[in-house]
Amino acid sequence: MPWEHGGIMSEQAVIVIVEDDGNIADRWDQIVANLTENPIRCAAGRIRITVTTSPGWVHLNVADDGPGITPEDIPHVFERLYLSRRRPGNRESGSGLGLAIVRELVQAMSGTVSAEVTPGGGATLVVSVPSVG
Repeated sequence: MPWEHGGIMSEQAVIVIVEDDGNIADRWDQIVANLTENPIRCAAGRIRITVTTSPGWVHLNVADDGPGITPEDIPHVFERLYLSRRRPGNRESGSGLGLAIVRELVQAMSGTVSAEVTPGGGATLVVSVPSVG
């Protein structure tokens, strides 16, 4: 079943469509929205969302080629109210809640979330949750 997320994506003329079996939970909607909001706001040229599986796990990767996350910010990006001090290319500031909410939702599903600096620019955020069924 196709799924679309509006909000800032609609304002920026970006459409993200995730194909699933029709059982996508509301929390996945919020996770994907929050993981893609920062790269869209920071004028990333490309956002790649991939879903992969490994035995017992589902992995959601969101990678962009925008200004990225500094190595100094990596340990803090999932903290509530944390805002990077260096936000190159950012047109507007966020609330510092989006990635913290992602972490809380993922932990509620017994999963993990991490952030990495992408070589050549950008960032990659990885959500891993146990598969169901």
